[in-house]
Amino acid sequence: MTYSHDFMAGWLSGFFDGEGSAVLKETVNGKKHTNYFLSVSNTDAELMKQCSYFLDVLEIGHTKWTYRAKTPNRKPFATLHICRAPDIIQFFLKVGFGAPHKAEILRKIVAWIERPAKYDDVLPVIAARNSKGESLRSIVLSLGLCEGAHHAMGNRLREAGFPVHTGRRGRRSKQS
Repeated sequence: MTYSHDFMAGWLSGFFDGEGSAVLKETVNGKKHTNYFLSVSNTDAELMKQCSYFLDVLEIGHTKWTYRAKTPNRKPFATLHICRAPDIIQFFLKVGFGAPHKAEILRKIVAWIERPAKYDDVLPVIAARNSKGESLRSIVLSLGLCEGAHHAMGNRLREAGFPVHTGRRGRRSKQS
C-alpha cells in the first residue's frame, strides 16, 4: 500500500506524541555540554518497522536499537533515536509534534542547533591581533575564555576565511 507524505508525517507525529520523547538537557562534567535527541520506543515490532519505514521515506535519519527482555515477564522493545542535528531539523520541518510540551522542547532544540556560532562577533578582532604575531592562546586567555579554546578559535578563523598565524617557524634543520 502506498501512503502520501502528508499521511506518513501525520502518522509519525501521532506516534511520537504518544510513544516518543524529545530531550534537551545541559550537563556539567568539567565542561558545559548540551545533549539533545528525539526517540520513540514500543514493544510492537510491526509498529516500529512502520515508523522506521516512514522516517526512511521522509529522509529523516535515525538509529535502531532493540532491547531484550530483562525478566521473563517483560516483552522486548525497540527504540528509534533521531540524534543528528540535520535529521532533527528535518523532523521539525516535515513532522513535528502535536503535543504542546513536546513541540516546545523540539522548538528549543532547533533554536539551540541554529544558534549563531560561538565567537563570531569577535573573530575580526582576534584575526587582527593574530596577524600582528600575537598567539591564539594569549588572545583567548586575555578574553577570559577557557584555556583550550585556542584550538577551536583557530578552526573558526579558518572556516571564516581568516589566515591563522601559529607563531611557529617550522622544523629546524640540523646544521652540519
